Amino acid sequence: KWSPDGKSIAYLKLSHHNQEIRVQALGSLRSTLLTSVKADWTDTEILAPIWSPDGSKIYYADGTSLKSIGVAGGDPVTAFPHFLYTAGIAPDNSTLVVLTASRAIDPALSDSVGLYVVAKYARPRRYQNDPMRERRILPSVPPIIKFSPDGSKIALSYFGREGVTVWILPWPDGPNARPRRIFANTKFTWPHYFDWLPDSRRIVLSHENAVWVGDTQEETLRRITASSQDEILRSVSPDGKRILLDQADLELDINELPLDGTPIRAVISTQVDEYSASASANGASMAYITERSGRPEIWIEEGSSLPRSIVTPEDLGASDSLFALGIAMISLDGKRVAYNWKEEAGKSGNHLSVSNVEGGSPVSLLQDSLRAVSYFCWSPDSKRIFARIASTRGTLRNVIVPIGGGEIVRLPDSVNSQIYPAWSPDGRWIAVGQARTRSSGSRLLLISPDGRQAKVLNAPGDPYPWYYAIIWSKDSRTIYVANSNEEGPTLYAIDVRTGATRTIAKYNSIVQFGPPRNNCTIASLSRDGKGILVTTMYPRGGTFILDGAL
Repeated sequence: KWSPDGKSIAYLKLSHHNQEIRVQALGSLRSTLLTSVKADWTDTEILAPIWSPDGSKIYYADGTSLKSIGVAGGDPVTAFPHFLYTAGIAPDNSTLVVLTASRAIDPALSDSVGLYVVAKYARPRRYQNDPMRERRILPSVPPIIKFSPDGSKIALSYFGREGVTVWILPWPDGPNARPRRIFANTKFTWPHYFDWLPDSRRIVLSHENAVWVGDTQEETLRRITASSQDEILRSVSPDGKRILLDQADLELDINELPLDGTPIRAVISTQVDEYSASASANGASMAYITERSGRPEIWIEEGSSLPRSIVTPEDLGASDSLFALGIAMISLDGKRVAYNWKEEAGKSGNHLSVSNVEGGSPVSLLQDSLRAVSYFCWSPDSKRIFARIASTRGTLRNVIVPIGGGEIVRLPDSVNSQIYPAWSPDGRWIAVGQARTRSSGSRLLLISPDGRQAKVLNAPGDPYPWYYAIIWSKDSRTIYVANSNEEGPTLYAIDVRTGATRTIAKYNSIVQFGPPRNNCTIASLSRDGKGILVTTMYPRGGTFILDGAL
């Protein structure tokens, strides 16, 4: 964020699961570390730094409260002693407005969120005619509060049930203050960052991967940037002549996590995205999804031969521009590949299909009245697929589907998995991951294919679909877990007989496992059996100052 005098920038830097609050003068190659707070890797930007109007200190969130620290140094000071989603400070430096859970202020209140005014030496009070009453927000998407430069209004943006919503709130508030929702007919994309221009009428905002100018009175939008990368507005300079923005992207590569604990090894790393790799049991072939042709396709590598495509949008009668592939997985005998896909990205529901690696028409495994929700895995004999599916009415089922036709076997509803399952090579168990609940901790549930036997193992970390994958060893004695959810990217090994867990390796905290397209990932033994194939995500891009756009 720009400093009030326009000479410095405050920003967050993720370092080994800490959020560092740093300040850097324009034209300088060095930054100053003010403080750092513990941060969850899965939520890397809870609240951006906020300059005080006089530029003497910076406000930041530490996960439990709002604190401030002097730019010249010193100890942090608590400004608001409760958890909050976001905050804004009035231009006269007299008042904070925070968005927090109502019960944080008064335990007797409901669990809804509310806007509260925090004046110096006064008890927090609710903003009069608060538009957030009885509303819900998505906590993982940080909302934003910004006072206009003239201090006459507040802009509030948040992500809730109706998507991104923007409000203009009169300031100061009072019984006659009437908050006004703006751009109600615009379907904003996330992230929804914005900042005011000096005229206190127009805002600059992120929308559709670009930067736009919005008139809060006329409710018009004008695009001012265009790039092949996602552009995210961060801040507008105090004089309104320059924009601070990020050009952000994720690089998806296929890497190997060696079982001997040595560093990550690149398998396929190019300028385009490759992900969802899996190898046949004998290591002769490996299938993966690539976008090297400009659209997602499934390719295969066999022996030392050049890779070739085996599934394209044309094979499925889908449009290039709308087609979306989720996960692809090669059968253990290397003869087929199973995958879930959609005719149009963003739509609910998807198909589960199988294609022969030597060619031929794809085969849909489910009736028209059924659709694959997300998860599936191959049986070790390559003749069946375990899948979590749903009917068009939303009824969830855990089933084993024969590839060549035949009776579908239904497993108990308790088999519900939050990650991609894995079938043991000896055929005895299907492993699924289940997140912790009030009554039990996070666990891996092993279920027999007939549903009659079960075994529970403690899971390292919470097996949420984001960045968590499991795979069996060839002898079915060990389950390997690749997890970048909590304590940084780590490879674990679980002894199936004893339940004991050991850590094989920890990796650089900038790495995440799993493609972002469907928030799920898979793991596979590498072709030589000496490592685990995973998709890794690396952030790429940078922060830029844009002159002359306004």
